Amino acid sequence: GRNKEHLPLRQTVEVVVYSITSHMPIFYLELPGNMPDSRTVELIMKELEHAGFHNLILITDRGYESLKNLELYISKKQKVIASVRTGQGDVLKKIKAIDLSSGVPEGMSYDPKSELFYSRYDCEYSVKGNGENVIEADRLRINLYFSVEGRAHAITAMQNDIAEQTRVAEGLVVCGDPVTDEKALSRQLSMLTLTFDDKKHVLKKYGVDRGKRDARLRTAGFFASKTIGLDLTPLEAMDNYGMRDEQEKCFQLQKGPLGQDRLRCWSESAKHGRMFICFIGLILASYVRSVWEKNEYLRKKFGSTESVLAEMRTIRCIEHKGRLKFITPFIGDQVEICKAFGFEMPPGCAPVYVSKSKSKTPKRGRPAKPKTESQEF
Repeated sequence: GRNKEHLPLRQTVEVVVYSITSHMPIFYLELPGNMPDSRTVELIMKELEHAGFHNLILITDRGYESLKNLELYISKKQKVIASVRTGQGDVLKKIKAIDLSSGVPEGMSYDPKSELFYSRYDCEYSVKGNGENVIEADRLRINLYFSVEGRAHAITAMQNDIAEQTRVAEGLVVCGDPVTDEKALSRQLSMLTLTFDDKKHVLKKYGVDRGKRDARLRTAGFFASKTIGLDLTPLEAMDNYGMRDEQEKCFQLQKGPLGQDRLRCWSESAKHGRMFICFIGLILASYVRSVWEKNEYLRKKFGSTESVLAEMRTIRCIEHKGRLKFITPFIGDQVEICKAFGFEMPPGCAPVYVSKSKSKTPKRGRPAKPKTESQEF
């Protein structure tokens, strides 16, 4: 669903779970309907448990943030690293307590490597269990980060939004056309306060909404995460959460080289079959990407995993029934790719040819070296 052609298709949710140790997709699930991420957590946890995965650490983005999920993690004693919103709840209280009058957040530690300020706050939370049992949260912590560069970008983006919305409001006042949908216009010009007359014309009494501007300024440059059941410093939690970036790049392989941007299927069974094949392809593509990222030569030589695969596509294997196979020789970077992946080149495919001439009666003295010839194609 929600396709560019606006076809009346059913919408489905595709869930892929990655391992932060093997860097591979380990589980996938298809869900019907337009189900938000926050409602899928309990189902995913149950499916993983039944599939034999235990003692997992879940890494989730802000789409999975909800009070119900937080209490679910605590009651199930699930270890979690979760990105959380800075504009609401207990995180906002921590931000409001930080003094930014000097330009830097007072009381936060600084890491020169990442150029970030950071702090950690211990939290107490309990949920009701079976009967009168009370389950206390295991090491529930808020990790708060601040980027000076990020704050500058956020303020610049906010000022650009205000300037653009002001330009649109001035155009509406000048043209004098009535507004068909006041609520939609208010959402579009969210940083302004608008006034309409009885004929739904935008009056000249518009200006910047100081409340929304101050709210964006308050959280500009800040981002946060929560950890449950883990003994991690804020920087360690951020490094582990950074694995999501690799997972997202791997998932883009599904819409790129794997050609799964849109599924051209006529039945549910055909869709399930294509998703299974796509998942197997995703495992292989993720493995190629993990080797490419670890090998310095491949990263410098090839800009992406697609380039690595394209380099190997020129190799051909000719095989006929009752005949010996013929494989074209490996040359240039193809040899380095084989070394990186630990592949042994088939006999006769090395870039250097060794003469197979029948040896004559050996002469006295030092034996001669076999004749070799560089193979260029």
